[in-house]
Amino acid sequence: MVRVRVGDTVEVRLENPKENKFAHNMDLHAVNGPGGGAGANLAFPGATGVFTFKALAPGLFMYHCASPVPNPHIHLANGMYGMILVEPEHGLPKVDREYAVIESEFFTKPSEDKDVLEFSMEKGLAEHSDYVVFNGHTGSLLGKGELKASVGETVRLYFGNIGPNSASSFHIIGEIFDNVHTEGTIGGTVNHHVQSTLVPAAGATIVEFKVDVPGAYVLVDHSFFRVAKGALGILKVGGNDDPSIFQAHPAP
Repeated sequence: MVRVRVGDTVEVRLENPKENKFAHNMDLHAVNGPGGGAGANLAFPGATGVFTFKALAPGLFMYHCASPVPNPHIHLANGMYGMILVEPEHGLPKVDREYAVIESEFFTKPSEDKDVLEFSMEKGLAEHSDYVVFNGHTGSLLGKGELKASVGETVRLYFGNIGPNSASSFHIIGEIFDNVHTEGTIGGTVNHHVQSTLVPAAGATIVEFKVDVPGAYVLVDHSFFRVAKGALGILKVGGNDDPSIFQAHPAP
């Protein structure tokens, strides 16, 4: 995730190694200018594309490759994306923990190499994903990749959904979002006490909450069959129990 502030002048420099087969570029949704800069920094193999822009609007924005060679959606479906946070001039209020999570879909078919899956244009056009994942691959937020927090801490999640096709119904099982910056806006609409929030393809949101009780909290896309496709993560919260908030009782 790239992080800048309103008023910053940002230079975007994309180097495309000569060993690559295709041209690449970056369309940054934080840019006010043609193509989000994609035309200005289109880089063929062995070349470098450069442009500058001034960050005018605060918010959480997606960026992605939009190369026309062979077409933009193939680049998105192969993991060429990220987020750029444009903070207000004086920054955001401090929290104890910040994490960035991006949801994405993969459309696959077997290849000659049995250990490698290729992109399936047919499945992409049919919007039939094989995998829906957080941060690029299944299990990225499990085990050693679990997010961490402690009781009493405030957590801010920067959550993006690149798609490329489907919207996300982002939810954390066992948690209520204290603040949701709708569609990634900063200084715009903030909803409170939200259970799940809808994030469009190529959109983002910022959610904030205080953790009150220890345990494992599960991040999901609550379009629930996507959990079986990989849209699953864990926020592990340590600390002392608070029976006044939550208490498990033994079976009678």
